[in-house]
Amino acid sequence: SNIAGGVLLSNFLVELDATAIEVGMLASIPMLANLLQPLGAYFSERTNSRHNYCLWVYGPSRLLWLILVAGIALFSWGKADSHQLVNWTLAIVFFSHFLGAFGSASWLSWLAVLVPRRLRGRYFGLRNSAGSLTNLLSVPILGW
Repeated sequence: SNIAGGVLLSNFLVELDATAIEVGMLASIPMLANLLQPLGAYFSERTNSRHNYCLWVYGPSRLLWLILVAGIALFSWGKADSHQLVNWTLAIVFFSHFLGAFGSASWLSWLAVLVPRRLRGRYFGLRNSAGSLTNLLSVPILGW
């Protein structure tokens, strides 16, 4: 998530000479995608397994990023230009976030079932602390 969002992805587009409109689109796509969460909750309620639903939503959402890895390889070999890579990045961000929005309500509901009520505060506090530490360490390393 550190690579696929935030400052690293914005810097990636800036290094590819993306326009201000393209960087603005990058920032607005996640917020726009959140409008699909109610529809995702509806679809998840119509399935038998939250696990399978999340697998089928988040699996393709994450695998889309491999296309960008291939695009970066093509760019480094001179087979694609920077504007194509900017367009691929925006398309992948668009589809990845829209697919992810379909799964977010189901994911939170599934976690509420998996983590007992009396342990939720401690569990999510520890989880958020571990995530913050990972961000603190990985963003400078990945930026370098």
